[in-house]
Amino acid sequence: MIDWKEVLKDVVPRPCYDRPFVCDGCPDASCTIIIGENPATKMRKDWWDYWDTDTCFNLKKFLADYVRERVEAGKRPMSNTRLRLGRFRENGVCGVETNVYRNEQSGGAGKGVWNYAVLDKLIQNMPRLCAIVAHGTVAHEFIDGYKRDIKGVKIFRTRHFRMESYDVIDGICGEIRAMCKYARAIPPCCPGRECSHLDLL
Repeated sequence: MIDWKEVLKDVVPRPCYDRPFVCDGCPDASCTIIIGENPATKMRKDWWDYWDTDTCFNLKKFLADYVRERVEAGKRPMSNTRLRLGRFRENGVCGVETNVYRNEQSGGAGKGVWNYAVLDKLIQNMPRLCAIVAHGTVAHEFIDGYKRDIKGVKIFRTRHFRMESYDVIDGICGEIRAMCKYARAIPPCCPGRECSHLDLL
């Protein structure tokens, strides 16, 4: 069993008001990493508030706060990007959501706090990893410049999710399910879990 608190101690500060990554439970239970540019919605809570030593990241708690932040700011409960991230879970693909820059930027674009160390820790400590989905130019550039071995991991490149179609997302999910046994969860979602985002829409 991977001690994620130990893995992350040198790359995610305490407290952390950025968003290094989001997942449902422990990262090593996921088979996919989804990489974007920046988070678009500012969160006021410490990222570690969503973390538990035994169960890792509490996605349902995070999404409840995420929706609250957006609604209080006069925005739709879910961004276009967040809806497409949720589509992966609806399709039975457990993924870790992360970005090249981990601090929130308006619209999810613009340089910020470099997230390379976290991305590297995720890639090197997820034994079930079979796919990386890079959406948007900045994520493509990260993958092109990543120097460590990721042989055996299929790379999918798409437009930024805020502009991508559900058909493209569904197609990628179908390919991941076909090639990765860990993605063949009982639809919708991951084994033993409910789709945490659906009751927030």
